[in-house]
Amino acid sequence: MTKKLNLSIISIGFFSCILGDIEIDNVVSKNITVGFFRSFVSGKINAKNLMAVEFNNCLTLSGMFLIDLPKIRISYTKENIELNHWQGLLMQFYQDIGLLNIPIKYYIHNPQQVDISSNFDNQNEPYKPTINLVYNQGTDHLMTKITGMSLTVFSISGNPGGSISVENTRIDSWYIYDFFPEGSVSFYNVEPISTSDSDVRIGIHGSKLDGVEFDNIAFDAYPIISFYRTKFSKAIFTSCDFPDDYKTFSRFVPIENVHYPDRRTRNYEKAQYEIFLQLKKAVEDRGNYYESQKLQAIAHDALKQIKTLSRLDRMILKINNWSNNHGLSIKRPFWGFIFFSIPLYMLYLLSICKR
Repeated sequence: MTKKLNLSIISIGFFSCILGDIEIDNVVSKNITVGFFRSFVSGKINAKNLMAVEFNNCLTLSGMFLIDLPKIRISYTKENIELNHWQGLLMQFYQDIGLLNIPIKYYIHNPQQVDISSNFDNQNEPYKPTINLVYNQGTDHLMTKITGMSLTVFSISGNPGGSISVENTRIDSWYIYDFFPEGSVSFYNVEPISTSDSDVRIGIHGSKLDGVEFDNIAFDAYPIISFYRTKFSKAIFTSCDFPDDYKTFSRFVPIENVHYPDRRTRNYEKAQYEIFLQLKKAVEDRGNYYESQKLQAIAHDALKQIKTLSRLDRMILKINNWSNNHGLSIKRPFWGFIFFSIPLYMLYLLSICKR
């Protein structure tokens, strides 16, 4: 039997608890907040009438599913970390489990407001959670903000209607799929945690990124970046770090599943060429003509890889590369001019002397 509570605000808090399979649903009252602090939690919260749900310095024993919640706050703060206390608490129930080796996983579906943050220094960040965000179309999404985090995996999909910002965050595996934002989206100062990890990658699949801002993103630090059936020529790239040559730029690949880079489609080379053209247009629209010219040269190198390209076109591309590196080199045409003009001038002088 359900009964409405007539109190103004009811706050329920769990401190230093182990909650292996918590489930909250069918909440009728709209004045309840629930908080978990320095706890081990797993389970599901599906209650759209809750005012807010908060997690501070929490680990998940398996995963935490947060569905249709108005307000979610997840934070990791160095002021109240108690690793020794947690280690003892955990070992009472689970033998031989390393405290910081437990994967932290949050699955957030259809939220209205999300705030995820950490104030740890990047080098001393003990928490590296997985964050999975899914937005339904036509819902009341207002804001999602992620700042100062170190994420093992970050996944985002759906049709968010509000603003999304990911700032000053390190992400190893970064997935954007079936993503059609209706509000503003910005990614600022993002790089991987470690480039030596085999799971470091970016996969962008079946999305439309018109107006999405990528500012100061270390694309050159990711070993593999997949754009598959995605429109991003109208995305905004500002102060991003791109590779310098085709060999390193070849990490931009058009593969359906970024986990299987060897599974290439029949038109792989053409699709990769289109990736570089879209990148070129995106940076050119921002007035970055130097980066645009470099991407044009990379696109020409990619074009040469297309097996169906005619012999004449391939020859033209080779000559263009040899003569001026597709417009990037001033030295090559200069020395080419010197190399050809001096012998021709000497022949001219010899012909005059013979007369």
